[in-house]
Amino acid sequence: MINKGEFYGHIGLYAFRMSTLKRFVSMGPSDLELTERLEQLRLLESGIPIHVVKTEHRSFGVDRPSDIEIVTRIIMKG
Repeated sequence: MINKGEFYGHIGLYAFRMSTLKRFVSMGPSDLELTERLEQLRLLESGIPIHVVKTEHRSFGVDRPSDIEIVTRIIMKG
């Protein structure tokens, strides 16, 4: 059970069967997906299961062009 105030980040790694990918794309974004900015919600709302694994790995998101420079520095440090 998660304590109140505790939360998890997520690392999105997507792998689809071609039929599921075509279905995913044809549905277009759901209202909840647009509100939360989480594309996996489109799958869940449509009854398509997703697989989730808890990890201790930390990651840095690349959400803006300016993030590329930061990630490049992290990678170069090895």
